[in-house]
Amino acid sequence: MVSLMNEREKEAEEWLRQVKKTYIDRGMMKWSGFYLSDHTAQMEEESQKRKQIFVAKNEMSLEQIGEVLEEAFSKGSVVSLQMAELNEEHMYEADLTGKVISFLENRIYLQEKKGAIQIVSIEKIRHAEIVH
Repeated sequence: MVSLMNEREKEAEEWLRQVKKTYIDRGMMKWSGFYLSDHTAQMEEESQKRKQIFVAKNEMSLEQIGEVLEEAFSKGSVVSLQMAELNEEHMYEADLTGKVISFLENRIYLQEKKGAIQIVSIEKIRHAEIVH
């Protein structure tokens, strides 16, 4: 009985040595299946945004921007805002879109479709328009 156990232990050890010789660790590849679908969708959306080119809209005065924002706030309309700042590639980012839910000094609070609230300095807005 003892020799049978020793023989099985030796076979198991030999098998383990063979597996260690032939096993190739795939590194991070083995974890790719664990990404949440929401996370991969978000990564894809960000990738698509980086590939898009957004043209410069007509630059508006602060007074014109203020009028659009006030109208959108009073009517509960959705606005689209092009910011004046350029990204690292010297291109405009995608417009911020949402409802103006509050004003405070020279800032507006914009609630996006997904519910996130952006605080935007009015001086940094290049163009504003009511979408619907």
